[in-house]
Amino acid sequence: MHPVLFQIGGITVYSYGVMLSLAFAACAFAFLRAGRKAGLPADKLADTVIVLIVAVIVGSRLLYVLFRLPVYRAEPLAVFRLSGGGMSFFGGLAFGIAAGLLYARRHGLPGGKISDLLAPYLAIGYAIARVGCLLNGCCYGRRTSVSWAVACAFGGDAHMRHPTQIYAIFAAVVIFFILQSRREKITFDGRLFIEFLLLYCLYRFAIEYFRETDLIAGFLTWGQIACLALAAVSFLVSRRLAGRRGC
Repeated sequence: MHPVLFQIGGITVYSYGVMLSLAFAACAFAFLRAGRKAGLPADKLADTVIVLIVAVIVGSRLLYVLFRLPVYRAEPLAVFRLSGGGMSFFGGLAFGIAAGLLYARRHGLPGGKISDLLAPYLAIGYAIARVGCLLNGCCYGRRTSVSWAVACAFGGDAHMRHPTQIYAIFAAVVIFFILQSRREKITFDGRLFIEFLLLYCLYRFAIEYFRETDLIAGFLTWGQIACLALAAVSFLVSRRLAGRRGC
């Protein structure tokens, strides 16, 4: 683990923050490039990126804090301390979808087309962010004796664990290539983004069995419950959109 990237004087640069920034930058650059090639207005696309970044950061942090409210009640200012991680993908996803669709509708942009353009690069951004998790030592796996296990120093814990961050990076790269291969095969706007959601849910549901997290009702984690709910909603939305197009 390497949570601190480097220090200059009294300034500490954290690995997680750097990788998260790189994830946003890479995703935004690729999305803007794809949007311009698709003939969408560059100025509105740039504004869309700003709206999405703000919404994702706020939503991901908010959900993370809500699940750990007693801790943050005791130390309210820690809500704004992001150097050690503390982001929820599901919270960022929910806020990002809501803000993106609202902005697109208000400014006459094709929300479905924009989401399809963004989908593959979300996977790449996710992979880069998980590199930050690996360096930071968070989002670690359960204890194991497999030959590829890694030590986790997060919170003083040095046990050998499943490298779930690496599993996530690999899965995200695979999802990226799947979505790229599907670009020309989608039958309605929004389908590629829905496929991203379904693939993410599939990967996340499986990897939860290897992550160090609490079980709910003895057999499911909160992440798996969220995956089931998101997959169900995505499937229903997909069927509705397909029905509108007569697919």
